[in-house]
Amino acid sequence: MEFAVILLSLALLVSVEGAGEKSVASKLKLCKADDPNLDECFRDAVETAFRNLKDGDRSLGIVPIDPMFVPEMTMTRSEGPVGMTLKFINCTHSGLSNMKVISAKVSPDRLSFDLKMKLNLFTLSGPYETNGRILVLPIVGEGIANITMYDSDIAWTFQGKHVKRDGKTYLQIEKYIVDIKPKSAYMNLGNLFNGDAVLGETTNRFLNENSREVIQELAPELNAALAELHKGLAQRILDRLPMEEAFA
Repeated sequence: MEFAVILLSLALLVSVEGAGEKSVASKLKLCKADDPNLDECFRDAVETAFRNLKDGDRSLGIVPIDPMFVPEMTMTRSEGPVGMTLKFINCTHSGLSNMKVISAKVSPDRLSFDLKMKLNLFTLSGPYETNGRILVLPIVGEGIANITMYDSDIAWTFQGKHVKRDGKTYLQIEKYIVDIKPKSAYMNLGNLFNGDAVLGETTNRFLNENSREVIQELAPELNAALAELHKGLAQRILDRLPMEEAFA
């Protein structure tokens, strides 16, 4: 029995532009559910997908994943030293194609998938809006932002259930968790305080001198935003892929 685990890893990453279900599978590596080395196969398949799908494939309806265009992503933190809303609009996420999968665990019976990965460089860049405070200092701005994270440990957990539709079985996502922990980060928020150069430079210097702590404070919201983004993309593919075609 062929188990299309890579389809699930693909679903974590990409959007579909009207491709047929069968055509997507032609791009991917498959693993056998009864393979005694299933976890290793899954690990290699996911890493291969990150590389192979970097530029997408328009003929298959797969858009590029590196950089990945994201229409909107919002992080709101109201508790702790960092209390702010950071909203990206029409931004890009860069670096995913260089993901290194360290370990993987797949449970076909439970429809559960776990990945431990490392990523040397991951960048969120584009137009942003922010309003709030860092410690007791207010922060407000609207312009172009760059947040680059270095040497990140990343964990992804994905679990689903079967649902019936039109006589076929599909996978519906029930749980989707992302956890990214960078060792360091660079942050630049352009046009802070309506373009006040002194306040903007001072604030960005403070953010970079304390980047690890700031990212750690924003981590729950960042992880939740990335999980919601990837879950939505995943479900779009899974809605097109009957399990009868994923298990052949």
